[in-house]
Amino acid sequence: MRAHSHANLWVGDRRLVLRSDVDAQLLLHVPFHNTLRLSGLALDAPPDEAPTVIKVWVNLPTLGFEEVDDVEPAQVLHLTAADVGEGARVLPLKLVRFNKVNSLHIFLERESADKVALASLRLLGSAVEATKSMSELGKEAAKQEA
Repeated sequence: MRAHSHANLWVGDRRLVLRSDVDAQLLLHVPFHNTLRLSGLALDAPPDEAPTVIKVWVNLPTLGFEEVDDVEPAQVLHLTAADVGEGARVLPLKLVRFNKVNSLHIFLERESADKVALASLRLLGSAVEATKSMSELGKEAAKQEA
């Protein structure tokens, strides 16, 4: 495992972090196997390298650093020290914008710094149940009656 790899976010060990290599910006792409309804996120980061701004985009096929300022995010979060760290509060997401999520792009930035790091990222929400069309329901009802 690389020293500051994205895989560190999912291990659950605060000593392992995802850290920027060049500057104080990180851009994560998080795809999901199922459609989700997200209600919040929680971060753990070293206090001296914690992000101060997070921008989140929903269901974009691609997004690069050069497009971050040109594409409007679904939500922008400005963080304080109370928002990151072990036992930090859950940051609420706008439910109307995070209702049917297949993937996220998450941009993390630490303003006026050389590096940004993240020890863990937790996404809170639930799977969106697939619904059947009215024609499918009618066919099922006819089968049950026969």
